[in-house]
Amino acid sequence: MNSLFTSIIRLPFARKTWVRGGILFSLVLSTGVLFGCKTPVQTAALNAAKGQEELSCRFDEISLFNGDYLIKKDNFFGLYSASGDIIVPCEFNQISFFNGDYLVKKDKHFGLYSTSGDIIIPCEFNQINFFNGDYLVKKDKLFGLYSISGDIIIPCEFDQICFFNGDYRVNKGKYFGLYSTNGDIIIPCGFDQINLFNGDYLVKKGNKQSLYNADGQEILP
Repeated sequence: MNSLFTSIIRLPFARKTWVRGGILFSLVLSTGVLFGCKTPVQTAALNAAKGQEELSCRFDEISLFNGDYLIKKDNFFGLYSASGDIIVPCEFNQISFFNGDYLVKKDKHFGLYSTSGDIIIPCEFNQINFFNGDYLVKKDKLFGLYSISGDIIIPCEFDQICFFNGDYRVNKGKYFGLYSTNGDIIIPCGFDQINLFNGDYLVKKGNKQSLYNADGQEILP
């Protein structure tokens, strides 16, 4: 037996057994795979010492993915940690590694999980893109912004979001507003124009103009 293995399950009724990448695979059923790994921490099929099942033989496929275990069942994918904890439930059409997190897809919607299994962005958006250190999301042709920790910076209700002088300028219909990178409203979205003026923000609505500072205070009402 290969000396690399510390926990090996070689089942006498296995239809086929092979070694790939330092892992012994035993094919039990056409839709079931049991395997042993190099270290006790990575044992993901059966705990030989206790005889207890850690990842039961109910998945169509099990493979290593970014140090975790990618599982497949009935054309859906999920993720388990090396200790057998669920990171991503097995209910998604696709899972990929994205900016240090797990991007999931279900039908036409995307979401984001952390590597520890926390939901960063719920799976309800048409697009998720990395934008200026945050996540730009799109749903039904409207845009919003999440922080990398999953906090909502800008609600998903604007036609456009762009980076402007260290802040985020938003527009909805023909109106513009301004958010800080922390999600504070600097200028409410109700102006025809927002432009830089001597270090402040000159806003225009109709024939009227006003001036806001960078903290969102109206200094010339």
